[in-house]
Amino acid sequence: MTKTRDGIYYNLHESPFQFRSGSVNYHFSSKFNLQRFTQRLPERRSSIKTYLSKLFGFEIEAGHITEIHLYTKIEMRGFLMSRETSRGLEFICQINDLRLNGGTPTKKN
Repeated sequence: MTKTRDGIYYNLHESPFQFRSGSVNYHFSSKFNLQRFTQRLPERRSSIKTYLSKLFGFEIEAGHITEIHLYTKIEMRGFLMSRETSRGLEFICQINDLRLNGGTPTKKN
């Protein structure tokens, strides 16, 4: 399946709309969703960092957790993250397959 007339990809594996953060790529179904994500991310990072730092009493950098949280709020047509590993490219296709290990997203085994 290719994109629709409105430029939407229902198969996220085919979508060219991606956001890269370190070794992690977030795949989006449309250019609009990617733009909303990139526009909202700085404010979301700041608010979650402030919240977690107050909660635990020390400074916390929560980069990937913030990105994943925002991604799940914006991308409603699926879930697809890819991550470069020493074994090659790893795809995480469901939120239930995700584990944050020391702040780095990995796939559950």
